[in-house]
Amino acid sequence: NHTVAIWEDAKFRGVDFRAVGNEPGWSLEIIKSEKIVFFGNYGQERFEFIATDPSVDQKTRTTVYSAQTEEHEIAVRIVGRSCRDTMSGEAFETTVTVILDAKKYHGCGKALH
Repeated sequence: NHTVAIWEDAKFRGVDFRAVGNEPGWSLEIIKSEKIVFFGNYGQERFEFIATDPSVDQKTRTTVYSAQTEEHEIAVRIVGRSCRDTMSGEAFETTVTVILDAKKYHGCGKALH
C-alpha cells in the first residue's frame, strides 16, 4: 500500500507528527525541536520552518506550533479529535488546521512516535 509506505518512511526519517489534507493536496511533517515542513499544491511547494516548542492546552487537547521565516509564517493547530480524510476515508486521531501566510488548510494527522 503506497499510503502506508509514505507514513512508514516519514516515521523512519524521524518525523514525530504528520498531517495530510486535500483540495489542493498538502502534507505537513513535524520533527520535534527541529523543523516543521509544509508541502503544498500536491507536493510542488515546500516551506520549511525551525520548530519551536508548541503551546499545549491539556483541557481542550490542543497543541499549537507557530514559526516564521523572513518570507513566510505558519501556525499549526492540532486537536485531539478524530478526523476522517475527505478523499480516502481513512480515520485519524487528530484534526489539524494549518495557516500558512494567512491561507487556511484543513486536514487530519497522527503522531508517529
